[in-house]
Amino acid sequence: MIFSLKSNRVPLIRFIGEISYKEPWKHFTRKADEYIIYIIKKGILYIEEDGIQYTLKKNDFFLFEPGRIHSGYKASVCDYVYIHFTYDELKPLHIENEKDFCDELQIRRYQAFTSNCLLNSYPNDSTCYIEKHYNLSNYNYYLVLLRETIDNYGIHHENYKELVSCELLIMLINISRDITTSRIESQKGNDKPFTIARDILNFLNAEYPNKLSSTNISDKFEGNFDYLNRCFKRLTGHTIFSYLNLIRINKAKEMIMATHMHFNEISYLVGIDNPYYFSRLFKKIVGKTPSQYSSTYNEASH
Repeated sequence: MIFSLKSNRVPLIRFIGEISYKEPWKHFTRKADEYIIYIIKKGILYIEEDGIQYTLKKNDFFLFEPGRIHSGYKASVCDYVYIHFTYDELKPLHIENEKDFCDELQIRRYQAFTSNCLLNSYPNDSTCYIEKHYNLSNYNYYLVLLRETIDNYGIHHENYKELVSCELLIMLINISRDITTSRIESQKGNDKPFTIARDILNFLNAEYPNKLSSTNISDKFEGNFDYLNRCFKRLTGHTIFSYLNLIRINKAKEMIMATHMHFNEISYLVGIDNPYYFSRLFKKIVGKTPSQYSSTYNEASH
């Protein structure tokens, strides 16, 4: 079962903690009026919700819904983290067609990949998706985040509720990203072009400051550059180098706004050795020269 949430709204944690049962124990029966998350650290928890039985194992994330009866159906030894919270933006989602849903997830990821991070708007509509019962693939990351959240809750310094609620939202966004990745890859199966394009995209975002050529990209991904380029354009709508140029110019815009570095230095730092080419490329993509862009930004910020 899938739930949608709006990531531009913050949930409110009522309380959070962890529990460890060293002897076999069966969960008590209750009907909560709020959402509850369990994340299993060790052992197994046998739980049912409105008569549907679940077996929760290490690294599992499980979302209890308000208004439903929860109870254990078998005793076991278990360590888990619990989070009780309210969140008006969290709603169950009915999916009629799994392929259409996965296609929509891929479109949303493409929109994020190709977005201009400097715009005063979100690249997507702020919707995230989480599964009711999900095995966390990057469990150690979540364990560190949960430890920090529990500690912040326990200290009770000013604004602690706001802080831990934001940390819960961070966790939910990252789980949504994991779910998006696994569903896209599951739908694509052995779609080699998709996998190649995704890996190239990640490579460009990491390596844009370095000198990149068709030869070293071909060597890196062990394929003909024209073929790699076709795979990449199928996923993103851009050729490899047009997308690389977008990355570099967007990074340059960030530096112009955030620093007082000379344009030649900015050009070098984003991977373009020739400052004259940098200026021409900047104007082609942005519609203004670096100097004009800097002047416009400085005027608007005063």
